[in-house]
Amino acid sequence: MDMDLATYFQCSEHCSEHRQHVLVCESPSTELALLYEQLYSCKMPKSQVTVFDRYGYLHLRWTYKSKQYRLSTGLSDTKSNRKAVDAKVKMIESDIAYERVDVTLEKYGKVVKKEFKVTEEKRALTLTELLEKRLKNKFCSPDKALLHLLRYYSQDIETTENAQDFINWIKETRGTANRTIKRYLDTLQVISPTIFKPIKITVESKPLPKPFTTEETRAIIDWFQTSEYYRHYADYVKFLFLTGTRTSEAIGLRWKHIDFNRNLLFISESLGRNKNNTSHRIRKTTKTNKTREFPMNHTLLEMLTARHEQSDKNPESLVFSSPKGCSIDDHNFSQRIWRKCLGELKIEYRPQYNTRHTFISHFLEKTKDVVKCASLTHGSKSGIQTIFNNYAGIINRVEVPELF
Repeated sequence: MDMDLATYFQCSEHCSEHRQHVLVCESPSTELALLYEQLYSCKMPKSQVTVFDRYGYLHLRWTYKSKQYRLSTGLSDTKSNRKAVDAKVKMIESDIAYERVDVTLEKYGKVVKKEFKVTEEKRALTLTELLEKRLKNKFCSPDKALLHLLRYYSQDIETTENAQDFINWIKETRGTANRTIKRYLDTLQVISPTIFKPIKITVESKPLPKPFTTEETRAIIDWFQTSEYYRHYADYVKFLFLTGTRTSEAIGLRWKHIDFNRNLLFISESLGRNKNNTSHRIRKTTKTNKTREFPMNHTLLEMLTARHEQSDKNPESLVFSSPKGCSIDDHNFSQRIWRKCLGELKIEYRPQYNTRHTFISHFLEKTKDVVKCASLTHGSKSGIQTIFNNYAGIINRVEVPELF
């Protein structure tokens, strides 16, 4: 034994780590034989544990007896933390060498939950399951993005402190804006109010986009009406400006929704995005689940009457469609056609949805009637408050008379 140790220490000038293994060994003769074999070749064994960064946190990965193990350290990826993790790496590598790995990972810092025997009916749903259930009832793109984040987050969320850590993780490691986080938090406070209700996110008020002026509106409509390639969409654009309907409502409008005898539009349906394939749309109710009556003025009635005369007059047919007869792809329209239109006219870019904001702004400028405006554009009592909140500057605008 003494000769083995002497031989070992002579060769350990560049292998000080192995000396530590010998001093703490549980079975000296076995470990010395392995270490002597390693030192005889003057090579250090290759690390069997991989340290990697996942969303800004350090994780460990290794294979033991043909099975892969992963462990979250809970430490952020910094130089000092990587040094701290080295001790745990050496411990695991030693256990791999002598086949004494704790497969529960509790020895290496993993918190093992106590198991409770409960029936499936009484088991509380996880956040992921609650959000999946919500998405089945009503698809929403922000909720889908939140579900993706929950699935990739590696920590449990069972307390308000855990919930705050999750919110911080979204903000710090994903670079998500407070406005988007607030949207996520609103959903989380609905599906899990106990742990998320105390959390607050401060969001600066976002100014409404500038509406198109009367001159800009006329220029845009004229551009479409005289365009060699895009005049097909002229009536669609004109309809958006004249009604302030949501894009999905205009795309989904059918001839059966127009009463030419009473000069009324009935906004009761929309073509919303399909949760499984966003390039295709599915017919659903309006955002407020309410049917709105919209009286047609002379300009709107004249345009729709002429369009109806040229149509197949099938009540189920779309009023506005693509050149190939399909529903309009609003994303493609916005990016390729709408953007081109504003660029050629040298009009400050605003999204196509700004047509709705433009209608509301001009209607309030002329009438100051919030109730009627809400009836036309929202169809619900909540729309009145929404208009007051967002358009107070127009509604309460003070006009100073000539004093002298």
